[in-house]
Amino acid sequence: MRRAGFHHSEETKRKISLSAMGNRNSLGRVLSEEHKSKLLKINLGNKYAIGNKNALGYKHTEETKNRLSKSHKGMIFTKEHRNNIGIANKGEKCTFWKGGISTDNRLQRCSSNAKEWRLKVFGRDNYVCTNCNKGGYLEAHHIKPWKGYPELRFDINNGITFCVDCHKIYDRMRK
Repeated sequence: MRRAGFHHSEETKRKISLSAMGNRNSLGRVLSEEHKSKLLKINLGNKYAIGNKNALGYKHTEETKNRLSKSHKGMIFTKEHRNNIGIANKGEKCTFWKGGISTDNRLQRCSSNAKEWRLKVFGRDNYVCTNCNKGGYLEAHHIKPWKGYPELRFDINNGITFCVDCHKIYDRMRK
């Protein structure tokens, strides 16, 4: 075990360097051709062995390819599916499908009206926080709450621009 602050002498460094010369594995040993052939014979059955020709590219049989193809027909592979989360299909075929329900609240918050309202509020406030005059990442805050005043949801006079820090102070939902 090496101690902290310990350094090899120059002679030791030279000996280590000489023993590792010509070796890719830097262990100071050179394998004979006979030894290499024995290792290759041992690892022939192992498809992941370095000496095996199939180590880098295992090939499926035609039967396996056809079976995989049939099982994947109609599936839409997403990033989540590749990460084994299980979202492989859209709509009713998705494992998280709940009958096509989306709340009115969610639909309105994601609508183009909401995005337009947000940009108009930012423009009116010159793209700076109205509390601390900082720019950067801004958020539009409803003065009268979204839930309690549905008629004022997209009224520009019901909006104010805050930076993230100031919005946390003023937003009752984040406390």
